[in-house]
Amino acid sequence: MPLFRHMRWAKQLAHTVRRRQQVVGLTHTSAALQKWFSSATGQRILAREQQEIDKALSCLFGYHLLQMSALPNEMLYKSSRICHCCRVSFDAKQPAELASHFEALPLADESVDVTLIHHALDFSENPHQLLSEVSRVTIAHGHIVIVGFDPVSLTGAIKPFAQLANISPFWLRHSLASHRITDWLKLLGFEAKETYLGHSLTPLMSARESKIGASLYRNTQLPFGHFYCIVARKTVASIRPIKPAWDTQILNGVKGVKIAPRPITAKGAARLSLIRDIANKQAADTPRDS
Repeated sequence: MPLFRHMRWAKQLAHTVRRRQQVVGLTHTSAALQKWFSSATGQRILAREQQEIDKALSCLFGYHLLQMSALPNEMLYKSSRICHCCRVSFDAKQPAELASHFEALPLADESVDVTLIHHALDFSENPHQLLSEVSRVTIAHGHIVIVGFDPVSLTGAIKPFAQLANISPFWLRHSLASHRITDWLKLLGFEAKETYLGHSLTPLMSARESKIGASLYRNTQLPFGHFYCIVARKTVASIRPIKPAWDTQILNGVKGVKIAPRPITAKGAARLSLIRDIANKQAADTPRDS
């Protein structure tokens, strides 16, 4: 009996751990997220994220910009030169231009030039579907900017223990590293252009230590920042049109005009040599009339 009792206790413990590590989605964690970002630490990290977002958006152009943020009331695109900017909110009560699930956007295919994803992947129940939906609505050669918490950081190291303690729904998020996001983007036809690793002051660091750490991360690009900012471009295979030989056909009938021969590729030269060898062999095998 004691053995079965211990097994039952172990199963209950494992079930509790899995339940506390499960991502419940933005609809359930929105209030906790806004409360955390309203704190002193959250405001400092949000200010550093805004600096990196401003640098990324200042070099991107287009007609339409879409913001998908865990904080739908924030306007993170103020530095963008794009005139038409739209925020998507997962909650209809939030002050945003569009209310919709991030995994099912009510937009036409290839209708957005730039998409800003701000911590939406961290708290999404299906981050693969979210990225796939963003790829669908992004035009060819369009850009996406992704901001997420770096699991290889101080906050990333605290997250497993905070999930077990069940401190706040803020810790119920995915641990998505920047290289993992880059691999997902490659499968969707995106090419990562730049990756910024952000660093900010935390309650465990002094202002001098934070300044030294920020300079170190900026110069060495070591994967130990509190957050990352990825700028990716949607690549499309280009098609080379074949120009018809209309000019050759027209100029062939003009007197005094000579048409230069077209360059022959290695494959074409080999094929032409083979044809000549066959023709010479046939000519040699053909009996001559006496």
